[in-house]
Amino acid sequence: MAARRILTLLTSATIIVSTAVASPRSDPTTGRAVFTGASVPSPTSITLNPAAIGLDTVATKIYFAVTSALQQIGIDRKTIDLDSGALSGGAKIHDTRIGPGGDLALLWHPNETLTLGASARPLLFEMQPKDQTELGYHTLGNGQRTYQANFAVSLRLTSRLFVGASVAHENSYLHLRYARDTALEAGHGPGGVDSDCNGAPCGVENPAAAELYDVDVSTPILATTNLRVNVGAVVRVGPEVWLAVAYHT
Repeated sequence: MAARRILTLLTSATIIVSTAVASPRSDPTTGRAVFTGASVPSPTSITLNPAAIGLDTVATKIYFAVTSALQQIGIDRKTIDLDSGALSGGAKIHDTRIGPGGDLALLWHPNETLTLGASARPLLFEMQPKDQTELGYHTLGNGQRTYQANFAVSLRLTSRLFVGASVAHENSYLHLRYARDTALEAGHGPGGVDSDCNGAPCGVENPAAAELYDVDVSTPILATTNLRVNVGAVVRVGPEVWLAVAYHT
């Protein structure tokens, strides 16, 4: 019996640069750009276009990528004098954090018609500053973690046409900490900026009028609401020309 060849892809690194905290999985693949695409038989196509994973059945493929999300935050605050309306300099912070992540995938070809794929992806975010009360009305620190498992199948209907589908189960964890100024929200009414806070008018951002929020939420461990479906097709329209289309729920 001939031994099955195993093709191991080199470790890659992807840096996502963002100045605002967004969904860490808004990019459907960790390869992206010129390195992968909707008609490329790469393990990254498990979520991008599952039909494409069946285009190359030469060997079992193992894919490992180290990824990270570069997160930046900049806050330059101004304080206001309620009597004159004048602005003056306040607290400042410019912080950069790296959220580690990865991608481990496997493509297996039982025969030339059927291809099966699976992948797992973790991604972690942690945003500073923590416990800096002068910036608490913006953030007292937050974090986000996402874990995703994917399973895919590709079928060769003819030598020119491939179809595929994949199912992803994603779990997300979000932790937010921040403060709210109850006096500022109330304005000049009861409990507002003119009301008493420890023997003096509350004004703006008085610690005595601050409400601290600590929000720690997550998706259910197993739930149909966590599922996403990706379907796709690849058709050869010329000797070296392939046309691919994919849809993601």
